[in-house]
Amino acid sequence: MMTRISTGLLAAAALVSAGAAQAEERVIDASNPVITFIVDGQPAELEVTPDGAGSPVFSAALARRLELGGSMVEGVHMVGSTKVRAESNTVRIDMGDGKAKKRRAFFFETEEWHHRGEGLLGPVSLPEDIITYRLRAPQEGEREITLPLVEHDRSGFHTKLPIGDNYIPTLISFERAETMANASAGAILAQAFGARMEGEARDMHIELGIHRPVRSLAFGEPLLLGELSVKDVVVRTQDTGSTAAIPDEDSDPNEIVVAGGKMKIAPRLWIGTASLAPCSTLSFDRPAQLIRLSCKID
Repeated sequence: MMTRISTGLLAAAALVSAGAAQAEERVIDASNPVITFIVDGQPAELEVTPDGAGSPVFSAALARRLELGGSMVEGVHMVGSTKVRAESNTVRIDMGDGKAKKRRAFFFETEEWHHRGEGLLGPVSLPEDIITYRLRAPQEGEREITLPLVEHDRSGFHTKLPIGDNYIPTLISFERAETMANASAGAILAQAFGARMEGEARDMHIELGIHRPVRSLAFGEPLLLGELSVKDVVVRTQDTGSTAAIPDEDSDPNEIVVAGGKMKIAPRLWIGTASLAPCSTLSFDRPAQLIRLSCKID
């Protein structure tokens, strides 16, 4: 048996059953996934993003409001070749179950904050068994698509896009309509699906106010994640890693920057909202270790 609860101010419930344990589910409106949590006794509005990490990330303004100072534990976040330093400290956060737990929160030097709310939190941090995003109203004829769920306390939730005997770690993001590949993932997609770069480079916001040029990928074979058609794919062309292996009819070697020396850059793919357009719900089902999408597939 499963009970649905809607997200609002501390919208969570502890469900108790005399028989078998019931699965708890939190439902979040994807059009405004900002939830008010209690942090160190004060309300704080945090955006719960499906690709968010396990550690909460606060804006500089929220850190000041909570009077958080730095500690001996510092963080460094890499956006391609750009290093963004972070301070951290421990806070007590009530995630909605009435239990304030100690967590380490990070806050960055940058004042650039292009997200909604005062901070970011990944759904992996929430206490419920199932976290569901309402993407739009359901349509007749939808069916369920299931993907493997990989859960990590620090990096959050992701799935796997199979490539032969290997795979690309794949996250779902509400940050942009396009599906974005880093340079390493783009090179793998080019070889596996006959992808080519096309069109002019354009700037795209990545995170924390940092922009990178991207170019569109055109595919010789359809790119599918399960039964979901992946649309509007772009690749970051100035980043750690190299796009040199991706065919390009309008090749300009000055667009491609190879950085990092011998450092191996892990491939990453972020599924954007254009690919989720046929779907009404996105669920992270921890007990089943599945990502569930309800979609109308033609």
